[in-house]
Amino acid sequence: MLSSTFVQTKLHAPPLRSGILQRSKLLFRLDEGLSPGVRIILVSAPAGFGKSTLLSAWAAHINLPLAWLSLDAEDNDVSRFLTYLIGALQSLRADIGQDALGLLKGGPGIPPAAVVASLVNDLSVLQGQHILVLDDFQVITSTAVAQALAYWLEHLPESIRLVIASRADPVLPLPRLRAGGQMVELRADDLRFSLDETADFLGRFMQVNLPQSDVAVLAARTEGWAAGLQMAALSLRGRQDGSEFIRAFSGNNRFILDYLTEEVFNRSSEQTRAFLLVTAITDRFCPALCEALLADEIKPLTAQAMLTELEQANLFLIPLDENGLWYRYHHLMLDLLRMRLKQNEPARLAELHRRAAGWFADQLAEKWDSLLAAEALRHALAGGDLTLAERLMEKSWDGWAYAGEINTALRWLKAMPEEQRNHNPYLSGLLAWSYYLSGFSSEAYAPLDQAERAMQLRLEKGLFTPDSVEHRNILSLILALRALLARLSGDVSTSLTLAQQAVNITPPENLFMLSIAYTSWGNALRESGDYRAALPVYEKSIEMLLRVRNMLALGSMALYYLRMLAAQGQLRPALESGKSLLVRVEAAGLSQSPGLSYIMAGVGELYYETGQLTEAENYARRGIHLARRGGILDAIKQNSILLARVLLVRDEKTQALEVLTAVDQEIIAAGGTLTRVDIRAWLARINLALGRLTPVADWSSAASLWKNNPPSGDAFSQLEINLEVRRCLAIGKKADALRLLDPLPELYTHLGRRAWEVEVLFLRALASLNPAAARADLQRALHIAAEIGLNRSLLDEGRPMFDLLSGAMPSLDETARIYAQTIMALMPLQPVNAAPVGMVEALSERELEVLRLMAAGLTNQQIAGQLVVATGTVKTHTANIYRKLESANRTQAVTRARELGLLSS
Repeated sequence: MLSSTFVQTKLHAPPLRSGILQRSKLLFRLDEGLSPGVRIILVSAPAGFGKSTLLSAWAAHINLPLAWLSLDAEDNDVSRFLTYLIGALQSLRADIGQDALGLLKGGPGIPPAAVVASLVNDLSVLQGQHILVLDDFQVITSTAVAQALAYWLEHLPESIRLVIASRADPVLPLPRLRAGGQMVELRADDLRFSLDETADFLGRFMQVNLPQSDVAVLAARTEGWAAGLQMAALSLRGRQDGSEFIRAFSGNNRFILDYLTEEVFNRSSEQTRAFLLVTAITDRFCPALCEALLADEIKPLTAQAMLTELEQANLFLIPLDENGLWYRYHHLMLDLLRMRLKQNEPARLAELHRRAAGWFADQLAEKWDSLLAAEALRHALAGGDLTLAERLMEKSWDGWAYAGEINTALRWLKAMPEEQRNHNPYLSGLLAWSYYLSGFSSEAYAPLDQAERAMQLRLEKGLFTPDSVEHRNILSLILALRALLARLSGDVSTSLTLAQQAVNITPPENLFMLSIAYTSWGNALRESGDYRAALPVYEKSIEMLLRVRNMLALGSMALYYLRMLAAQGQLRPALESGKSLLVRVEAAGLSQSPGLSYIMAGVGELYYETGQLTEAENYARRGIHLARRGGILDAIKQNSILLARVLLVRDEKTQALEVLTAVDQEIIAAGGTLTRVDIRAWLARINLALGRLTPVADWSSAASLWKNNPPSGDAFSQLEINLEVRRCLAIGKKADALRLLDPLPELYTHLGRRAWEVEVLFLRALASLNPAAARADLQRALHIAAEIGLNRSLLDEGRPMFDLLSGAMPSLDETARIYAQTIMALMPLQPVNAAPVGMVEALSERELEVLRLMAAGLTNQQIAGQLVVATGTVKTHTANIYRKLESANRTQAVTRARELGLLSS
């Protein structure tokens, strides 16, 4: 998972030195953290109190499986934090977190809670107790990281104990954990050395023999502070005036440590002092890095020999791996060495930072790594090597974006001097992209404008030529983002133009930007209604997104691609394409990515349209499960609509309504901008099937797309128009239905929407008052449906479709007649005159029409107007309805009809 040796150093507990002081009382306190019900062990104390050493000793004491993660400032990026958390946990079992890593690799947009939930599921199968230690947690300031950890802690299985070592209390629900007996905590007062421990530590482990009175004074001066005692012991070695030395210092910890560090530092050899100062420039170091920092300044000892000598001398050098390759200084020692270097040799600082930056940059040339890139950038900026910093940032941004660490990229871009960014069009453009991908699109405009100005200035100065690779890379970066921003603001036309320009200008080797450009172009074409042009663009976009492994974008693009193919009448090719894409995604090792849930919805919809309901339901349920793991509410919605359609066909109308109502409420609760147009339309469609015309009328009053816009190729508008037509038919307003339908067949023929054309032709035939026109529409629709394999949408119309096909059968040609017979055979309908269970006599078709209009709240006079009959005729039908339903009035009749299911279709 994490191959770099540099990264692996974060996953090792500090090795225990031989003969370490055994603090049995503290080990016993830590053992209490293994008791049932405890979730977290917190060791919180200032620097130098031996937190890490104590936990290393406890790890050896308990002999349980233990994972260790040493944190640093770079881990404030939540994706990075979770990646290393998984890396640490994989030391417990190698297969832990594989799915969670797949989520993280799915591109931006995956909620951290989804990754944590997947990780919790993996950990829940562990048998016995396991420990996870998060060391140096005080460096974590990110709210997102704290929230992810709090969520993880809330759902932590009994098999895991979380141990946090920190200089400050973490932002976690500590009061609740404490009150519930779910936390064991050790603080500075617990960690202080007692008088006996001080004497034991000085005598046995530091080889400093002092009278008991001096030990007592030293313990009092240092207040049992481990770092102070260690520094004092180092200063006392070889002194003849130990008692005087002990009484010579006083004050707080910082004063004591300053004093003692000065003593230790001054008593070291000149060569050791030089080595300490030079290597303190970086947080972690290995012999090769030390050699690069030292150049030819220290001879004849090698860096490895010097590190071995320092470790043996116990000079606050901490090994970071079992091979003795990587080291760091104790944080207090590091702070003081850096302070001394800054005060005494400020001229060397920049040069040392430049040497470190060069060394890290050389490692990046072999293989890019997030942590190495951050170290290289930090040193380049600190050393004033802005040219190297620019090169590193340009090289590393894609890597951070691929890894989902866009906040890390944003932080380093903001850390660069503003003047430098403003003069570099690429850096300004990357800053704009970082804002956009981090969810701050409004912040992207200013740096994007600056990128354009800087690019133009470079062109004018001849720093690069028009159409050069450098110019095209910068221009594509600008155009692709402008296209996305235009689409975000609703300007589809501008988005389309800019995205197409971005595609044309982007160098083919810039696959990341090219995939974004093609995605933006395809979406703009689809939203403009030009499916024919959009389809090949989507195909290229999907190929590129698969290569860069951006599963969230890939899944969304695939769903709309399959829907466009289906709308164009290519149902069978679409189904084969969707199934093939699923196979390719699985072969790429991405089968657990939540982005795949979009493809599940697309393939499931195609199974539905071709009449394969079992497969459609299976894909819908799998899609919902996968989308919930990833917290992708839009994909949950898409799959839930499909599931509700299947339930509706199976006459499980109430269950279908419950599925969509729950998702609708979830969308409302989540806030945000996720559209509810489709889900509200399908809720109304189910209510219509249930005979509940009032909520359908409410939907019709609120719906706007079909009222406020001319007929178009927009899928949402098509969904609303077809539903409004069905509402009009249900209440007998055929003329209104025809006004909506009349322009659509010609429009859909022009746009190539063959599947949509079939549906509106059938609806127009149902609404038609002209039998010859109805037969013509019906025959045309049957020909197209037979050719493309569409049958589910026809079956969904139920009894009205059956009667229409039955009545038109003698006048249909052979092709239409054969397909009509196929459709009718698939309709499991009762004879029209069969009475439902509980009724003595069935209602006639005309009586059912009157009943539906009554349920809609129309008066007798309004019903007569709708049906073009006399009011007296309506009264006769009403009396028959009351008799057959054994009702005394309208309210009782409608209630009884709903109980019998007469208003459900």
